[in-house]
Amino acid sequence: QSAFSTYMEFKRLMQNNGRSVSKEYDEMLLKAGYYNALLYGPNGSSLQYGDESYGKSTGQKFPDLATWYGDRELEYITSFGSKGEKPSWTSMHFFDSQTTTMRSDWKKDALFLFTTARGGGQHGHADDNALTVIAYDRTLLNDAGIFTYTSSDPYRRWALSTRAHNTVEINNTTQGAGSYNPGKNHDWATTAQYDFLNQSTKAYSGFDHQRNVVFVKPNFWIVSDLMIPSNMNKANDYKQLWHMLPTANLKSNDTTKQITSNYASGANIIVASADQDAKVVEEMGWYDYSYQQLAEAKYGYFAKDGVVGK
Repeated sequence: QSAFSTYMEFKRLMQNNGRSVSKEYDEMLLKAGYYNALLYGPNGSSLQYGDESYGKSTGQKFPDLATWYGDRELEYITSFGSKGEKPSWTSMHFFDSQTTTMRSDWKKDALFLFTTARGGGQHGHADDNALTVIAYDRTLLNDAGIFTYTSSDPYRRWALSTRAHNTVEINNTTQGAGSYNPGKNHDWATTAQYDFLNQSTKAYSGFDHQRNVVFVKPNFWIVSDLMIPSNMNKANDYKQLWHMLPTANLKSNDTTKQITSNYASGANIIVASADQDAKVVEEMGWYDYSYQQLAEAKYGYFAKDGVVGK
């Protein structure tokens, strides 16, 4: 988003001096506008993806873009439906950056899911195959946040860790950090009835973690993880992690295999496991409301220990 604003400013500078940018520049700027606009929740909230602070805005974003290019669909998206033309599509997968957004519609209270298998990079976290879910104007499954940029700070190490994200942790270790190394898209389809995504990450050496996400519109998601180790004879431990805000009053139930939010009013979420042999565990972590604005937050996970083979 920071880089995008710089390119926007350059086009304004050229216009103010009676000059124009190239056709290719305009094409890429418009595409970047769509990419940035779609990486917000339907209610205008940020996703706290990587080193992104929490924030919420319902004012029109990038109004110049719609004016420059006469793009009525982008105007609708960036104005939360107050202007422009409602898009005929809802969900989007970006093949280069391996990021995906699924949504039920364009309303502020729409059901919305974000996932990524981007693989590292500057300001990136160990969050491949992580999910963020926003629905009915409430963040229901969240990223933990930034905390701080001091690498030695234990809260920063938590923020960067796989444990602090809604993905699968292998053998109590964190996904490998490093240079930009996108995962692989195996399949993507979006229709009026459903969205389907199958992607895998390269972030764990010696493992192929494939995550399927099916959005049965407009009601719920089915998330399925296939773990394929290169050593089929070694036993491995897996934790499928689920994070909710400190105010969610998270509860877990090993009998029903559920992890739930328990807000007194408004929307709640049930995360239910179909695996009856998975153990449900509840622990205490942290959440960063804004830079260095920390709070304890319970999280839960479905654990499978000592698994040999797939």
